[in-house]
Amino acid sequence: MLNFWRKKQFWGGLLGIVLLAFCLKDISIEELNELVKTLDPVWLTLSIISSFIFIAIRGVRWRLMISIQLKMSLWRVVTLYTAGQALNMVMPALTGQVGRLLLFSKKVGLRKALIFSTIVLEVLFDSISLICFVLLSSLAFPFPEEYRFIGYIIAGATVIATIV
Repeated sequence: MLNFWRKKQFWGGLLGIVLLAFCLKDISIEELNELVKTLDPVWLTLSIISSFIFIAIRGVRWRLMISIQLKMSLWRVVTLYTAGQALNMVMPALTGQVGRLLLFSKKVGLRKALIFSTIVLEVLFDSISLICFVLLSSLAFPFPEEYRFIGYIIAGATVIATIV
C-alpha cells in the first residue's frame, strides 16, 4: 500500500484532475448546452476526425525525422506526439516546446540535442508552409493599397529570417 502513494502516475493523475477542475470552474452548464444545440453534428464529427488526422500526420513526420536514429511503431509515435502536443498547448509562451523536449527524450531515450533539432525543424517546416499559404492567398485576395508596402517589408523580412 505504501508503494501506491509513491507512484508518479497517481500524483500526476491527481494533479491533472485538480488542474482540469480549475480550468472548468467558470464554465456555465446552461451556456454550454445552448452552444452544443447550435452545433451541426456532421461538421463537428468532421472537425474532430480532421484534428486526429492532423496530429497523426505530424506524428508520422516526426517519426520520419528520427527514423535514422530510432525505429518506432506508428501507434507509439502518434500517442507520444499527441501527449507532446497537449503539453505544448497547455504550457504558456512556448514553454510547452521544452516540455515536449523533456517528454520525448525521457520516453524515447534519445539525446535532447536531437529532439531539440527535430522541434526546430518542425517549426521551420510549419513556418515555410504558412509563408507559402500566405503567398498563395495574397495572389487570390488583393491587399488594400495602404498596406501593400508594409506587407512587402514584412514578407521580405520573414523570408530572410527563414533563410538565415
